[in-house]
Amino acid sequence: MKTKTLLILLFLFNIQLYAQILTDTTIDKIHYSWVKYDLNKNPYEIGQDYTNGVKNGRWIYRDQQGRITSIVFYKNDTLFGNTEEYSYLNDPVVVKYSGVTLNGYKVGKWVSEEKANRKNKFKKYKTLGYLHYDLIGRLIYRTRPHKNGNIYFIAYYNLQGEECFWQFFDKKGKLIRETSEYPYINVEL
Repeated sequence: MKTKTLLILLFLFNIQLYAQILTDTTIDKIHYSWVKYDLNKNPYEIGQDYTNGVKNGRWIYRDQQGRITSIVFYKNDTLFGNTEEYSYLNDPVVVKYSGVTLNGYKVGKWVSEEKANRKNKFKKYKTLGYLHYDLIGRLIYRTRPHKNGNIYFIAYYNLQGEECFWQFFDKKGKLIRETSEYPYINVEL
């Protein structure tokens, strides 16, 4: 009798897990056929298409607090298309990186922006800088703008991924300094 009850409970538990994984949902008029829930029944992996173990379409990933960590597009299980990644290291400040991925690599110009939640007032995203990648995902250089939008500095990277050369510009965009020695200023993105 105990084994029968145990088997029935195990069967019901498996049905519940299966139902959690295959629940359909619609977000912003986009139909998602794959939703995976955590133990608190919060969705953390939401995907448009997951047929035969292959991801396709738009996918949304969330952390344990329900915040979006990334919005990506897949084509035959490979990252392909517009991508947004979110970082919450300085909560309540959100840093968003957005750009294009091709064949699983970040390519071209990526934008780094931040938005602060101060006293429940959401500001617009403010541009922190730009990251520029080659076709195999290596960072070539990064830039940071002045408040007026002109480039403040450009930091170039070598093949090992280390910063190796810097250029600094005034607010009008005129080159004022170049150096291959570390400039000892805050150039973080």
